[in-house]
Amino acid sequence: VRPDGAVLFRRRVESGLLGGMMEPPSSEWVTEGEPETAPPVEVLDRTPLIGTVRHTFTHFHLELEVHHCRVDGDAAAPQDSRWVMPDRFGDLALPTVMKKIVRHAMKAR
Repeated sequence: VRPDGAVLFRRRVESGLLGGMMEPPSSEWVTEGEPETAPPVEVLDRTPLIGTVRHTFTHFHLELEVHHCRVDGDAAAPQDSRWVMPDRFGDLALPTVMKKIVRHAMKAR
């Protein structure tokens, strides 16, 4: 999240689950341990939010830990990403699991 309240969203790769849809930047989904994916922009601080987001796909259950990350106001959006103000979230093609993540994060803030 930038100081002005804009949130970074990126387009998922076309192939695979939820291909081509938008998401808040996330790591790979792993069955055990910590994923090794770095944030797409430099993060000033990162705070895990209380609680988890749960979602069931047809073939597996997913539990996600969500973090609030604060970035510099001059942070540029990486390729296939854009900064979006909260009142414009409805304009995004967000799959249900990503809507759950956004609602969780907004409620926790």
